[in-house]
Amino acid sequence: MGRYPPPGVETPARAAGPTTVDLHTHSRRSDGVLEPRALVAAAAATGVRLLALTDHDTLAGVRELRSAGAPPLPAGLELVAGIELSTTVDGDRELHLLGYGLDPDNDRLEARLAAFRAERRRRFERIVDRLRAIGCPVDEALAGLDLAATDALGRPTIARALVAAGYASSVADAFERFLGR
Repeated sequence: MGRYPPPGVETPARAAGPTTVDLHTHSRRSDGVLEPRALVAAAAATGVRLLALTDHDTLAGVRELRSAGAPPLPAGLELVAGIELSTTVDGDRELHLLGYGLDPDNDRLEARLAAFRAERRRRFERIVDRLRAIGCPVDEALAGLDLAATDALGRPTIARALVAAGYASSVADAFERFLGR
């Protein structure tokens, strides 16, 4: 894979002000910081009218928002069922794929996503173990989190724990020094 965009190809201009569309968001069901309902409310409050919830490897947040008895979505906001899947290219370069318009009740899809989440959880635990081994335990910082409610644990959660434990000055610093490839 080459550089994106390829040399000589211009990218579309970015909006000068707030946009009414956000097609890449994460809730606490993966590596976001807000519960799905709070994420939707925050997006609506900023003027977003088309929102895709694209948690890593899970549609749990979408199911939660659409479940029977759930409060209605804010007026004027349309929710798109989305997902983000990660893979590698050429053995080591990470590639993130976004999918939209998925059926959150598809049992075959959910079975595959459950396998992805299980691997993600194992990777999370391996990273935490490695941090302990190098003298940077984050157990105390993670203890205050409800990791069972996080369907798709990811490196951003560990990065925030590294900051909380005083091993990194920011999430970017944590990625650069501890979590990058």
